[in-house]
Amino acid sequence: MHMANDSFRHAFGDLLRLLGLGLVALLAWAGTLLLAVRFLPDWEARGQFGDLFGSVNALFSGMALAGVVYSLYLQRKEIQLLREDLVHASEGQKQTLLLSREQSRHQKASAQLASINALFSYHQQQLAQARLDQDTVLIRASKAELAALQRHLETFLPNEQPKGSVA
Repeated sequence: MHMANDSFRHAFGDLLRLLGLGLVALLAWAGTLLLAVRFLPDWEARGQFGDLFGSVNALFSGMALAGVVYSLYLQRKEIQLLREDLVHASEGQKQTLLLSREQSRHQKASAQLASINALFSYHQQQLAQARLDQDTVLIRASKAELAALQRHLETFLPNEQPKGSVA
């Protein structure tokens, strides 16, 4: 908002200067007319006096043409600066696009690594559970083998009582 307000003040100041310059030119023209009427008694003298300002007319026309040429020069420079700014902005956008694509690739790789890590953790848990299940099976098998061995020994030694047992 502050920038727009400054721009408005600048434009308004330029307009006031232009109106002031136009008013000065109008007053100079009117003053010349009043002086010519007051101090030059007849129309012939007034006409000769007016012819003196033909060169001033040409001068002002030349200055107006120079002003137009200078404004065209300024517009050309401004357009050239705008083109350069556009080129820089375009290059900046290209760099931003490249960085965005690279960031996207990094995010994709990070997501893939996270999913591989999750799969690895899952399989590690499954492997630990399988080992636990295998150990449980081995313990049960060992108990069953021990019981079978004990029965087998009892068949060979039927008369002996194991210690701690009552007959």
